[in-house]
Amino acid sequence: MSSSTLRSIVRSDRFAASTSSLLLVDSDFRIQGANDEYLAVSGRSLDQLHGVEVFEAFPDNPDDSFADGIFSLTASFERTMHSRTRDALPTQRYDVRDERGSGLFVTRYWNTVNSAVTDDDGRVIGVLHRVYEVQRPQAQQSSSASDVLTRLRAENDELRRALDSRPVIEQAKGLLMAERECSADQAFDLLVEMSQEWNVKLRDIAGGLVAAAERRAVDQKNS
Repeated sequence: MSSSTLRSIVRSDRFAASTSSLLLVDSDFRIQGANDEYLAVSGRSLDQLHGVEVFEAFPDNPDDSFADGIFSLTASFERTMHSRTRDALPTQRYDVRDERGSGLFVTRYWNTVNSAVTDDDGRVIGVLHRVYEVQRPQAQQSSSASDVLTRLRAENDELRRALDSRPVIEQAKGLLMAERECSADQAFDLLVEMSQEWNVKLRDIAGGLVAAAERRAVDQKNS
């Protein structure tokens, strides 16, 4: 069912004729289709991409020790699939290997919007990945060494916070699964809903739930 739905999207006139660069991936992040605009901007053929895991087709630049394209895009795909909403990324450097020339990685910058794809039963079966190539941001062109170092430290801090938040989010999911007798996906969806409704970061919502559960446990032990 899911594969037929994805095929119908790829074969649609709207997908093929779009002036946007479109890539369609399934729930395992394997490429199921790309329109001509995407093939042109990525320098790939459909034969090179179809059925390939997207991060195998487009790996991070091994010569860039700060490359975080795979991390950022994976996080966006997961947010999109869990929340069933559109997720837009800020301008992101994501170098692309020149498959039709030198074979070296070429510095590229992109704006990205990811949208969940669902089947007739409302199940998320993939992500529609829309990219716009942009020029190198002016702020980065004129950055001094100090500015670059500050930016990299900030990015590393954000990455560290994201990684540190994983355990507490998993704890909060476990609490909700036990209390609500729901699945892991349903528990995560509930966390996302609370985060959006209260305009509080997901990791802070999770931390609050875990802290409240710990307080209840202490109160019960002391009572």
